[in-house]
Amino acid sequence: MDDESLNRFRLEATVLPKHTVHTTYKLNRQHGPLREPVETTWTQQKKNIGHGAFGQVHLESCVKKDSLGREISQLRAVKKIFKNQMLARNIDYKRELAALVRLSIPEYKEQQIFVDFHGWFETPEALFIAMEYFELGDLSRYVGEDITELDAVEVANNLLFGLKIMHSEGFTHRDLKPQVTPLPESLPPKSGSKLGRLYRTYSFGKNGHSRPTGASLSETLVSPNE
Repeated sequence: MDDESLNRFRLEATVLPKHTVHTTYKLNRQHGPLREPVETTWTQQKKNIGHGAFGQVHLESCVKKDSLGREISQLRAVKKIFKNQMLARNIDYKRELAALVRLSIPEYKEQQIFVDFHGWFETPEALFIAMEYFELGDLSRYVGEDITELDAVEVANNLLFGLKIMHSEGFTHRDLKPQVTPLPESLPPKSGSKLGRLYRTYSFGKNGHSRPTGASLSETLVSPNE
């Protein structure tokens, strides 16, 4: 995948110790063809929600206004991955980003099988991946609870459909487990069918071949909802 495809998901960002400011540009027809900058601030919450060999995952919040002027609070999970540690393992983070971008095309996004990838940004020291946050956690929290046959079928169908898509694109998931399977909020809080989507930033190698240099950046990070 070329850099142009990756750049479509690149977010313009100013990264500060406790928050990140993203800048987008909105057309103001009253001032001609010029686009005005619009800043959105995401504030890092106190507690990290995951960590791994190459970095950590933290929760961020943002308050936006809808079309009626009402304030709406939003959450996202952000992976911070230290570049020097990836370079030490000869891991090319652009290959990982290319997989995220490929699995984010509208055709797959409509299926609601994969966790939403919101975009990426970077500093000289770190790479940041912004993604959907699942407040209910992952399937590992519900192992051992009663589950109906119908729920089990739904879980299996969703997982297999996600894997079928990945395999069709030449990717193999190498770390499939309950801890990387988040639960969507739209399902009943006491239902065993809360599993809905594969966490797409986890463990895949092109054509299923493991890299001799070791684990991918995604293998070493825990789920953004832990």
